[in-house]
Amino acid sequence: MAIIGSISNDQGLLKGTDAHDNQYHSNLKNEWTLVWSLDDNGSLNSPTLKDYGTMTTSLTGPNYTTPQNWPKPHGMANNVTNNIGNGDGWARLIFTSVNHPYRMYAMANRYDGTDNNTSNIIRTLFSTPSTWGNANKMTVNVSFKYEPCCGSSCRIGTLAVCMHNNGGSEGHDIPTFAEGAPCWTNRMFWGQIDNTTNYGGLLNLIDGHSGSGGSATGDKLLIYLDTYYPKANDYEDIFNSGRTGNHKDVGYGKHITWSASHSGNAGGTPNLVAFPTDRPTSANWGSHGRQHSTSDGADTYIQVDLGAGNAIEADFTFAIGYFGGSHAANSNYIKGSNDGSSWTTLAEWNRHNAGGSGTNTNAGRNTVYSGNDFSDGSGNVNKGYSLGYLTGQEGGHIYSNTVNHVEKWIPLKKNAGAFRYWRLGGTGWNHNDGIYSGNNYQLVMNWALMRKKENLDLRGGFTMPFTSLQDADAAGVPDGLYWFINPDGMKEQLFIAIFDEITGEPANSGSRWMLVASNNAFDRKIPTGTTRNNNRYRLDRSGATPQGGRLGIPNPDADYIIGHFITQFKFKWCKIHGWGYNQISHSSNNLHSVDCPVFKYNERQSLTCTWQCGGRNEQTPNNQYPNPLYSITRRADVKISSTSGGTSGLSGGANYFVVDAIAMDSGLNANSNQSTVGAAGVSASSGDPSSGCVMGHGTGGETSSNEGWYPSSGSPLNAHGYTTWIR
Repeated sequence: MAIIGSISNDQGLLKGTDAHDNQYHSNLKNEWTLVWSLDDNGSLNSPTLKDYGTMTTSLTGPNYTTPQNWPKPHGMANNVTNNIGNGDGWARLIFTSVNHPYRMYAMANRYDGTDNNTSNIIRTLFSTPSTWGNANKMTVNVSFKYEPCCGSSCRIGTLAVCMHNNGGSEGHDIPTFAEGAPCWTNRMFWGQIDNTTNYGGLLNLIDGHSGSGGSATGDKLLIYLDTYYPKANDYEDIFNSGRTGNHKDVGYGKHITWSASHSGNAGGTPNLVAFPTDRPTSANWGSHGRQHSTSDGADTYIQVDLGAGNAIEADFTFAIGYFGGSHAANSNYIKGSNDGSSWTTLAEWNRHNAGGSGTNTNAGRNTVYSGNDFSDGSGNVNKGYSLGYLTGQEGGHIYSNTVNHVEKWIPLKKNAGAFRYWRLGGTGWNHNDGIYSGNNYQLVMNWALMRKKENLDLRGGFTMPFTSLQDADAAGVPDGLYWFINPDGMKEQLFIAIFDEITGEPANSGSRWMLVASNNAFDRKIPTGTTRNNNRYRLDRSGATPQGGRLGIPNPDADYIIGHFITQFKFKWCKIHGWGYNQISHSSNNLHSVDCPVFKYNERQSLTCTWQCGGRNEQTPNNQYPNPLYSITRRADVKISSTSGGTSGLSGGANYFVVDAIAMDSGLNANSNQSTVGAAGVSASSGDPSSGCVMGHGTGGETSSNEGWYPSSGSPLNAHGYTTWIR
């Protein structure tokens, strides 16, 4: 007997749709449209306005197509304080340049809180400086939050800032992205401050520029509009899809010709990096990857030759390195060639995008700021992740949870063409900046080249968002990030995963659930102890600044809280799933030396609690509209399952279950162990965790930034991962 039911947010659900129904499919090629450009000619005060679709990169001076002329309503309502609907006309804006088209930063059309930083940035960029002092635009010398998203070369997982220093008359000072405020002293990476002959000139950088130095770059800044937002089930890894070139061999990546630039201290073989294996451990790395020694400044790489007639195009890449880190470069690249001697740069990055996971493992690099979350923009070590390659030790990164998470991917140069030869390489192998320390080795465990499929399933995409989990079930989508829309018209990118309908555990078949909160020991965006007793850590993020904006990136292996979207989304069921019980490191860096706990793929010991909110007798019917966010459910109506281990099960003291423990803490006075982000099992019928918390109760004030629980007998212990899901 299945333990779940169903509920709809829309009466017009997609029910039982054929996976090949043309109604839901498209051969969309993701052609970007240029909507803004700026070089060192002309003045922002006299821009040239262009019709949508008519701009080219050959234009000089400032040029743009106003948002009012974009193909569909862009959702930037005049009353920004009530702008919950975030439009359907554009999915992403891509910020790049003519000279460095392989360096990109993307901005998503998603709700970012009641002050709508995204809206204000766009209104400012697409207008003349004389109007920038008006309401709903960027005031001079005031920082606005910017979150890089899928399609960014690096920094996904950071909260960067956007600022300008234009008093209203300057000809080239524009909203500029940087790692902190003021932007001109904190590593600007795209934009222009003052004029084109100082402050680095027209900037499109990976490492960033600080200060007034630097002369004209001669570059031209560009902004493209994209109506498509990438989702993982629209792509395939060419090394493992069996669809590379003229070959249909699913093991193709293993058999093509591989080589490496260096042979000193070699271990493993280059072709192993094409295997889609998961390695949440440092053991036996030589049987699963490729290592060779190098020197700091040497161009070092792994290369693949696809063979004559098999040149391919690709859209994204990712690289997973040695579990323990260190064996990576400070400056990384992907290059392509058709003759093996003349190479085209297709991507550059310093720190790998990580989907929010492992970006704050060091206790000295928290991103929690009193009063204003991420207020100074310096969160996540400025770069978003510590290493040039993803690793298991920091973030639990493995092939399976990376190939399904687009916010970990690195974009490749658009419309670059097809290539026979490909390289993954870099320089700066002995770099040490206090965050990352290299050791003059390259060691790669997995390398993927992601190519868009010929036929895309639009369901769960930006243009056809799901309205319910039943939509996702009908589409048969795998675990990953998808777009949803709630009855308010608000769109949000959310993570869904499949759980078995009988056991309630993560599975490859069953029903899909939505992640609404995650507190993971690999991440420190959510603080320890009683600091969590604050409304900014409620599921609706009502006490956050900006109010209602999500915390983090949806990812069960990272810290995350959904935000305002949940307030109107209809659901009926709730689930707590925790794993890595008593399996976390308590060191200041919270790094795992071997066998790290990973959601679904290496959970070790786990516990799952699943319930219909309010119970089957609906004990709290008045709390069920528009959803049971504040419901209280008796233990008798909760299915509890656990994996085998030395301490399994849940203490009988968990008498009642709540969806949002912070919201149910009426006095916000739970002690450091009782305080729980997301759902919890508590003692009191009031649902207040301060009267006793069992499921969610860790130990030691959860010093590794995590949650825990009381087992069926004995004292409470901490868990590496603790997540809340709804359906």
